[in-house]
Amino acid sequence: MQATEYLEVDAIYRYQWVNIIGAPKSMNISAHSPLRNTHIGLGMNVFYEGIGPTITQGALAAFSYRILFPNSKLSFGIEAGYKYKDIDWSKVNPNDIEDPIFRAQVKHKVVPDASFGIYYSTKKYYLGLSSKQLLQNEMNIVSINGKNEYSKLLRHFYSIGGNLHYLVICYFDQPYW
Repeated sequence: MQATEYLEVDAIYRYQWVNIIGAPKSMNISAHSPLRNTHIGLGMNVFYEGIGPTITQGALAAFSYRILFPNSKLSFGIEAGYKYKDIDWSKVNPNDIEDPIFRAQVKHKVVPDASFGIYYSTKKYYLGLSSKQLLQNEMNIVSINGKNEYSKLLRHFYSIGGNLHYLVICYFDQPYW
């Protein structure tokens, strides 16, 4: 959701445990901005995570609407897009090649996803509540001995709140003694 009054772009790349096979790699690029209409904001988020043989990536677009009061703002936001998950079995070296999980046919999958949030702020405090993965879609489907197993994107809830206090720091130009 749009919390600032200007275009904001963030880019993060993280490569942990360099030179270790299967080390986690993460990339995230996001941008959001209000439009000329002070009530509307738009944004986007593109991400990639690779850990060992697993790959998770996606792209989401966001829309926010703000109701402006004399001394506060009430914002609503929605986000929608897709998530993709896959396992590259060629990167796995199993101890037991007969393990049914290794022999299972994991099907990569693209699923839609959506999020929602509400945020209230004044000059002195703020409150927010949001939920991600509203659709709770199934991701990887594994067929073991004719039985399908799957992982599911579970819905998560987040809250935020705070009170702003100003801290005054005094210092002296000349030594004080």
